[in-house]
Amino acid sequence: MVRPVAEHPVTPEAAPDLPPSDPPAAAAGGAALAALSVCESLLISLIERGLVDPAELEDVLGAAFEANLKADCARYGRADHDQATVLIRELLVRCQTTLPDRAS
Repeated sequence: MVRPVAEHPVTPEAAPDLPPSDPPAAAAGGAALAALSVCESLLISLIERGLVDPAELEDVLGAAFEANLKADCARYGRADHDQATVLIRELLVRCQTTLPDRAS
């Protein structure tokens, strides 16, 4: 079960300072992990509340996965889209392992 937000206090003191030289580059890995964690928590919460069913979750994440596989690389490079597919696949696996068994 996802813990309430109040149990996860986020304060400026809790977050490390980014080096001033190149914040976007320094934050790239952390941003990806933060996005993955937030999405995972939101998706699991939506499923637990009955707002999204596991099959719909698979459809949504599958569409995002496919979109990155086929994406035009004009704005982001192929490596960025490939990394996005890895994170989407990991998100799907993490959500599936957290959900109750659908076979029962």
